[in-house]
Amino acid sequence: MKKVLFFGIYDPTYSRNRVLMRGFRENSWEVGECRMNPKIIFGFKKYWQLWQKGKLLRKEKFDLVIVAFPGHSVVWLARLLFGRNIIFDAFVSLYNSEIEDRQKFRRFSLRGAYYYFLDWHSVHFASRVLLDTNTHIKHFAKHLCVPEQKFIRVFVGSDINI
Repeated sequence: MKKVLFFGIYDPTYSRNRVLMRGFRENSWEVGECRMNPKIIFGFKKYWQLWQKGKLLRKEKFDLVIVAFPGHSVVWLARLLFGRNIIFDAFVSLYNSEIEDRQKFRRFSLRGAYYYFLDWHSVHFASRVLLDTNTHIKHFAKHLCVPEQKFIRVFVGSDINI
């Protein structure tokens, strides 16, 4: 049986994560989780505890490690723990969402640079990146200087149990 590890600070009840996990289970994959809840554990402590949990799982062999959404801030940690074969479910660009769409901060502000850096480093540290549309793929590839072949389009799913 193949094994996949979902990694990060994600909410397993969030529809995108729930649908992906269920899809793996329905296709006979064993699904493991290594996560911290950022609503309970704050700041640097969440990264430290995620590192500690991840170290315990390193000895297990996973066919895939998926950094679940939102995981922009922990792709680097997954890469340190599990090596190069990291799949990142980006789902959205933080820079595009917070700066361009919602216009919460100015483009060249410290916060704008931070969101751009999160997008850039998470995409560059991952082996492959999941996005939901070809438009998102073209946007990421153009703005983050990454070949489109690095991306895999995974449509937004729906939970048929609801």
